[in-house]
This record gives sequence, structure tokens and C-alpha cells, in this order.
Amino acid sequence: MKTKYFTIAVLAVALLGFSCKKDTVTNTTTPPVNSSAALTYNDGTAVAVDSANAVLYSTTPMGSSVMQREIDVYAFKGGMQVLEFHFLPKSGSQPVAQDFYSAWLTYITNNGMSGSDYYNGVSGNFNLTTCDTIANKLVGTFSFTGNNGTANKSITAGTININGIKRQ
Repeated sequence: MKTKYFTIAVLAVALLGFSCKKDTVTNTTTPPVNSSAALTYNDGTAVAVDSANAVLYSTTPMGSSVMQREIDVYAFKGGMQVLEFHFLPKSGSQPVAQDFYSAWLTYITNNGMSGSDYYNGVSGNFNLTTCDTIANKLVGTFSFTGNNGTANKSITAGTININGIKRQ
């Protein structure tokens, strides 16, 4: 009799595990593509990305006790990530720096296979002429110099036009 109740209990727990809705975890390095996005730049040649995605979220930056909103943009060309931006959701000019109080812009080569493939912005400008988190629209320009620890890479004539922002 105990075996029968034990078996029923095990089956009930197993079925409960399969019937519960699980939270979807999004991999932020390869988020779902936003098909209504246009992003261009020049890294020595003119580039128009194939797809881009914007994500709005709240975070508490390291060393701070104040929560703030950020937007991340991920851009892809030929199936590989080529740009990653983190910036404050506000219109106007933001300096490029490696912190969460400015625009942290990164140029990525080789799909980020090694640390030297990430050229983090050390100087430049990021200017949003439109940052509407209600209508989900980002429009602006950017240019920056990125450094991977040993070399610099200049990214110029950047434009961003995204009509869709995912919320986390």
C-alpha cells in the first residue's frame, strides 16, 4: 500500500513539473531580432547591419544604490554580432565611455570569439534625436574610437533607426 501511494506521489510531482509554466530566459547576446531596425556605420567600409534589437531594462550599476533604466542594442551582420550598445534612454548627446552613466558602445569582430575582438568605446559621441520608450522608437547618430587593449578601431558615420523596443 505504501508503494502505491509513493508511486502516485512521484508521478504527481513529475506531472506538476511538466505542467507549470516556466519563465523564458533571454540570452542577451543573441536576442530576438527586431525586423524594423536600420543601423549603419563605417569601419573602413560602409556597413548596413542585417538586423538589430533594442532592450529596455532597469539596473543598479556597480557602485551605486540607485536603480536606473538602460537600453541595450545588439546589431548583427552575416549572422554575427558586430555592435553592442548600452546607453541611457534619453534624447540628446551622450559621451562615449566604459560606464553605465554614458553611452558604452562596443564594436565586435569575429563574433566576439576572444577578448581582443571587443573594441570598447573610449571616446566619441552618441546622439539620440528621438528616444521614445512609449512609441518604441530610437533615432540617432554615433561615432567612436574603440580599444581592445592593444589596438584602436574607428567607427564613423553611424546611424540608428529602430522601431521596436523589447522590455525586460
